[in-house]
Amino acid sequence: MRVSGALICLGILVTACGTTQTQAGGGDKLYAAVSTTNSHFVQVIDSRSHKVERRLPMGVPSSDWTHLYSIVSTSLVDTDPQTGATLSTLALGHAYRLPDATASGVPGGLSPNGRLLVVERYDATGNDLPSATHFLLIETPALKLARRIDLEGFFNFDAISNDGKRLYLIQFLHGKEYYVRLYDVGAGVLNPNPVVDKS
Repeated sequence: MRVSGALICLGILVTACGTTQTQAGGGDKLYAAVSTTNSHFVQVIDSRSHKVERRLPMGVPSSDWTHLYSIVSTSLVDTDPQTGATLSTLALGHAYRLPDATASGVPGGLSPNGRLLVVERYDATGNDLPSATHFLLIETPALKLARRIDLEGFFNFDAISNDGKRLYLIQFLHGKEYYVRLYDVGAGVLNPNPVVDKS
């Protein structure tokens, strides 16, 4: 109980600093997302000795901390957080990114059950907003490409349903305007009506 309490307190303290976010993992380890001027990475810290055991690439972990998904160049990499060993890789063909889960840039993209991961990339133009957005839906932990989605305009990943049938997106318009949109993955269609929270 003392270790758990210390990990929670440490997580609150370092998150308030805005440069590090932490998560307790299995085996009395602390996983700290660290952001410096030049790099972003995950430190694995022994909760008893407080020593940094290893650095891992910045990524999104599975709920049980047996997988850490990150993007290195044009590949998706599955790392074992316990050992730092690479479990598998998937060539993406382009420079995709993991979607941001927090304002500080900690990545996300996993479905709630952890069985699907979404990565995104944009077609850059000279304008303020990208002209097109591309998503890959990847089955985990097998790292199998399930679906490729290409949309005109600027979208960000918001969430995906556990069954992979519904993809929620943020569509950016001009200025600070945006819509929440629903993409029907099975039909391959963007619902024409924005999602509205009637509550």
